[in-house]
Amino acid sequence: NALGEGGGKALAGVLRTCERLATMKVAAVQLGDAGATRLAEMLGACRELSHLDLANNGIGPEGVVELATAIRTCTALAALVLSGNNIGSEGAEGLAEAVRGRTC
Repeated sequence: NALGEGGGKALAGVLRTCERLATMKVAAVQLGDAGATRLAEMLGACRELSHLDLANNGIGPEGVVELATAIRTCTALAALVLSGNNIGSEGAEGLAEAVRGRTC
């Protein structure tokens, strides 16, 4: 099933109220960069999120950079699954910068 940008936006709107959410698996639903960006906007509200699975979603460097920026404030996040996405070197660098100095 494909959620795409619209589905990512709707999901992000609902997740803003889920402060105690610990695990979220949104894999293989074709979020793309736009949907990943929408999810990134809500990550700060999920204070207890420890596991986020976004595998196989067609997320590229742009979406990953947005996620990387958002996860800097997600202190409980211990696992981020991005396998099957084409994050590129720009996305990888953004992720490395976001987690630099953190202990997992």
